[in-house]
Formats: sequence, C-alpha cells, structure tokens
Amino acid sequence: MTPASRRALSPGAFAGYVVAVLFLAAWIWQYATAPAGNLEALAGLDHRNYATATRTWLDGGPWYLPRQTAGPYEITPGDVLYPPVWLLLFVPGAILPWPAWWLIPLGITAAMTWWWRPSPLGLATMAAFIAWPPTAVHLLTGNPGIWIVAALALATRWRWPAVVILTKVTIAPLGLWGIRDRRWWIALAVLAVACLAFLPMWPTYVEVLLNAHSAAGVFYSAQDLPMLMIPLVAWATSRRRDAERRARLTENAGVGR
Repeated sequence: MTPASRRALSPGAFAGYVVAVLFLAAWIWQYATAPAGNLEALAGLDHRNYATATRTWLDGGPWYLPRQTAGPYEITPGDVLYPPVWLLLFVPGAILPWPAWWLIPLGITAAMTWWWRPSPLGLATMAAFIAWPPTAVHLLTGNPGIWIVAALALATRWRWPAVVILTKVTIAPLGLWGIRDRRWWIALAVLAVACLAFLPMWPTYVEVLLNAHSAAGVFYSAQDLPMLMIPLVAWATSRRRDAERRARLTENAGVGR
C-alpha cells in the first residue's frame, strides 16, 4: 500500500468521508420523504420564472414585474431581483436546453473542487453545506445563485471571475475576492462597459430594490452563505495547496543551504 493510500485510510480521513456520506444521505432522504406535490412545485421553479421574464423582455415587455415598480412589496418566488446586466446570462439560459442551466455551473464547481482536492474535513463541511435546506432548495429550483457559486469556484484559482458578484448587492463583498490581482481590475472594466449597455434599465432596478421588503431585512441572503462557501471551503482545505506549499518550503530550504 502506498503512503498516499495509507493517508487516505487514516482514522481522521475515514471519519471525514463518513460524515460527508451521512450529510449527503440526509440530503437525499429529505427529498425522498418529501411530498411529491412539493417537489413538483419546486423543481425548476426559479429557472422557469427567470426564463419567462427573459422571454417577456425579449418580446419588448418589462424585465421586472409590474408589482415590483408599483410600490413596496414583499419578496416572493418569481420576483426578478437581479440587475439588468445579468440578462447576458439569462438570455442564453432561456434559449439553451434547460439541463444546461444546471449542468454548466455545477460542472464548473465540481471540476474546481476536484482540482483543489479538499481534505476529508473539507469534504464533510461541503457536504453539510449542500445538505443545508436553502442550498438544497436552490439546487432543486435552479436558483441563479448556483452560477455565483461557479464564479466563486473559478475565482479560487483565477481570481477575476469574482467580479461578477459585485452586481449582486446583498453579497457584493464576496466579489472583492482577488482584488489584488491585476486581471480582476481588467475584468471590472469589462463589467462596467457591459453595465453601460443596460444603462436605461438601472434606475428601474434601483427602484425595485428600494421597494423590496423581506422579513429577514438586510440579512435576506444570509441563508445562502453556506452554499456560497462551498468552493471557498474546497480552496481553504486544499491538499493541492498544502503540497505546493511544502514543495516551496523544501525548495527554499535547499537554496538556503
């Protein structure tokens, strides 16, 4: 048995994998035991709502719902809460076959997780965040947040993709990931130009945000944090980063001699 195999079968690693499996089993169980009617109502709900709003906009109608600009309103499923520049994503999302809406962002996140090779503790933490009920609901409904997770996953390696998160007001601070990278600033300039293309729609978006009310107040997106942390946990607990760090230390020690 190789040293790598022995490490993978150590008590700590084994415990981490068991916890991850248990959390994922709990996630599967909560859907297996849920009333069929609830699942049918939720399946693809957000994707359908945004696809409908996008097609309405393409046909010359409004992007935001009339009730969102008529005055104060309580946030409910179906409300359009993303800035107009996100139409660059929603338009192809409404045109492409519906499975692509899930397969692309989840594939990106999975690929980056594989790249970082998180530790057993990291895998267990990520499994817990996937089993977190709001995360499970977002995955089922096709909430656009799964694309933000994919952007964060890419940002853990290349930094600049995090820029797009700046457009989502409630979680904008996460978009500062990679601000010290020159490419991040280039991406910010490109995003600014893209935003200018939708300039007439921005006042309406501001009005929609000011009219919106939620029982959670400014913490409306707090329930989404576990889902957003998934790629960051993969990065923070990466065995690849640890190996590279040890290699650099060994190299520096050799040079020092």
